[in-house]
Amino acid sequence: MRLLVCTALAAGLMTFGVRADDPVAFWDFNDADLLPSEGSGTMHVSYTGVGVSTVGFLSGTTLNAPEGVPAGLSLGFLDLADVFSMATIELTLNTAGISGVGVSFALETDHLFEIDDWIKIYTSTGSGYTERAQLSAPELGEWQVYNVDLPWLDDAPTAKIMIVAETVVDVGKYLKVDNVTVVPEPGTVGLAAMGMLAVLGAALRQRRRRA
Repeated sequence: MRLLVCTALAAGLMTFGVRADDPVAFWDFNDADLLPSEGSGTMHVSYTGVGVSTVGFLSGTTLNAPEGVPAGLSLGFLDLADVFSMATIELTLNTAGISGVGVSFALETDHLFEIDDWIKIYTSTGSGYTERAQLSAPELGEWQVYNVDLPWLDDAPTAKIMIVAETVVDVGKYLKVDNVTVVPEPGTVGLAAMGMLAVLGAALRQRRRRA
């Protein structure tokens, strides 16, 4: 009976996916590439506008990074001068069996001149994107961490997140993004495990009564 309970518990934990502190995917950019440092997923980056702009890697931060991960590098977007610029980060992941999905990241920006800038979060589980959040830009020259819950991506074999920084006009601007993390909500994972334990306990009590 003990073996049966242990086997069922292991199967239940596999069904509910990862631990609360395990990211679905995490990018720290310290290797100067777009591959995830933890977990699995893909990242595509683009920078569009009417002007001179480029994408590369700049100095990073430890904000929103797991303990022990150095500041290293960040993903950087650079503008000499641009009109209607759009810096886009697109993530594609598998969140099947996971609930309470959310994304977090650290962001820093600065410029000589700028008119209207904002950060938008979009999600998709198919071909089209839906805007889910619009965030205020951080104080100039200071890192800020953003956390956005994305329940629309729960249990999705193809979950897509798009982080977009839009600006109407800018001169001498840089934008840095670091430690992009997609995680299940810790409370959700804990509740799932507690639910499995409750089911196993009820089954064990019923079996004892029959004996």
